Amino acid sequence: MVRRGYSLIELLLVLAIVAVVAAIAAPRYGSAMSRYAAESVARRIVADLDQARELAKSASGSYVVNFQSASATYDFGPVGALITAPTVQVVRASREPYGVALAGASFGGDAAVVFNGFGVPDSGGSVQVKRGTREYIVTLSATTGKSVATLVN
Repeated sequence: MVRRGYSLIELLLVLAIVAVVAAIAAPRYGSAMSRYAAESVARRIVADLDQARELAKSASGSYVVNFQSASATYDFGPVGALITAPTVQVVRASREPYGVALAGASFGGDAAVVFNGFGVPDSGGSVQVKRGTREYIVTLSATTGKSVATLVN
């Protein structure tokens, strides 16, 4: 008699092995996703600060980047433009695919930085990006206008 298929014990053994591997991999996957999301938002903020600086220089006009920590959003565009204007970009860090909190933003006492027509910021400062245990600080230099993201933990 030729035996075809698998026995119940063999199937249960394979399922147990798969369950053990999944239990080991799941926490690492969650940690990796938190790290990736926080790093992505930090890099996006750096890129958007650089873009606002370059747009201010190319337009020879002032551009503002305004952070709202409570709603984990920020927007940037020409100074005086309405938030609904097509030249204003709004980034919602708390929504998918990020799901990140902006723990705080401080640029010379407020949560906004203005780049003049030469691309020079009105003040330096920083933004804290946090998801889970991962935290990044995005720092803007008051003298050069360059920004950099640094992993805190």
